[in-house]
Amino acid sequence: MRKFAWVYFVGFVAWLVDGVVRVRARDTAHGELALLLSAMFFGAGLFYRLQRR
Repeated sequence: MRKFAWVYFVGFVAWLVDGVVRVRARDTAHGELALLLSAMFFGAGLFYRLQRR
């Protein structure tokens, strides 16, 4: 799973961009959810990246 941790970081960036765009467009409900999901993807990426082989 460690080799595929980059997938979670790609998801983090995608959700982060979506959240920032939505917050700036004043769609706060969608923006907050997207930012929450980006934080979850970042945490998952760190979790899988730091695992031992």
